[in-house]
Amino acid sequence: MKLKLNLDLKIETEHFNYYFSENSIPNFEKIKKFNEFFGLKQAEYGIVVPRTDYFKLTSQESKEVFGKKQTGAFSNGYITSIQWDSAHEASHVIGSILGRPPRFIREGFAVMNAADHNNIIQNPTIENLTENEFVRLMSDEGFYSLPEQEVHAIAGTFMQMVKEQEGIEGIKRMMYQDMPNKKLITKFTYNLAQL
Repeated sequence: MKLKLNLDLKIETEHFNYYFSENSIPNFEKIKKFNEFFGLKQAEYGIVVPRTDYFKLTSQESKEVFGKKQTGAFSNGYITSIQWDSAHEASHVIGSILGRPPRFIREGFAVMNAADHNNIIQNPTIENLTENEFVRLMSDEGFYSLPEQEVHAIAGTFMQMVKEQEGIEGIKRMMYQDMPNKKLITKFTYNLAQL
């Protein structure tokens, strides 16, 4: 997909090529912090991500390009955002280097890493989730069975538990394989009921 915008201003950092239209004024402090976050996450996972194009759009520009306000990381290696520091979308770029698991795991990875950047942990509001319901939620079809914010919170909480229990190597295994093992599923559904 080619963005059809006149992006007059380009700022290069260690990890990003930031592009701005004449309607976007760069926030250098946020760019610096975000660049540091992206570098730390690469080091944490032991990977190197090629320099990523980051298109900072206004809400109006996003509507013109996508038909709605759109923030996203795209498989051909760029991010569009109406925010200055979309840690969630940048985490998708990092995750794409680690593997291509089901959407539930990808979103959980992004939510978990964004929480590190934003210091915000969102706990799911759902209290009782059976193992079968959880397994269904992890499928691409089941992912859409609950409101997006709730599924993201569940996925992020799950990946945080994996990180606490198994460390970075556990996270990498989740990103490489399709499904977590039964032991993790049982532990998570039990712990979710305790939140």
